[in-house]
Amino acid sequence: MEDNKLNIVYIDEEHDQLADFQADAELSGLFEEIYLLEPKSNLDEMVTEILELKVDAVISDFALNEAKVINYNGDQLLNAIQDIRHNFPCFLRTSYEDDAVSNSFDVNRVYVKEESMELHSESNLFKRVAAQISAYHRRFEAIKLEHINLRHKLAKEGLNSQETDRLIELDDLIESLLSAETKTPTEVKKLALSKFDALMNSTDKLINDIEANLKGNSSDA
Repeated sequence: MEDNKLNIVYIDEEHDQLADFQADAELSGLFEEIYLLEPKSNLDEMVTEILELKVDAVISDFALNEAKVINYNGDQLLNAIQDIRHNFPCFLRTSYEDDAVSNSFDVNRVYVKEESMELHSESNLFKRVAAQISAYHRRFEAIKLEHINLRHKLAKEGLNSQETDRLIELDDLIESLLSAETKTPTEVKKLALSKFDALMNSTDKLINDIEANLKGNSSDA
């Protein structure tokens, strides 16, 4: 991850703020693509446009309705994204710290614009964004590796009940990280795995019967 440039998107209704953000983000040297978007009037359309960009993180201004009529704020936009992509790296920039903190679902993602400029900590925001993206990818890779290992064990020798539950849990986590909208119900997965286990047990019994029969024929000969 450290050698790869990252792609981010910033949403703000003010053109000068978009331009300032782009200049600062480019100066950080951490990002390959920096997408700039103005908020759409429809929240669902805004979320769709952001997700189609395939970015690594989303940063939004908190007050998106100062220049135009928008019926959602930046925090609601980030919540809508994380409803689909659980734990996806999202950050909120604002000039209204009290409002943002008191209304935010996650206060840890709130960054104050003026304070950042005064303390020269804007670069800290970008470093935090990059670090959060790296942590998100490391977690995804760890989950994926454990999922692959359990799937291989399932195919070769089957799983005990604890391992089966863990495989389903990991599968749920992967789907939630990629898109909770298309997530397969957990009960459906349990049913599918139980049938797979039944098939594996049936196959094992068949193999044992064949081997026993072959041994019996060999003894008769």
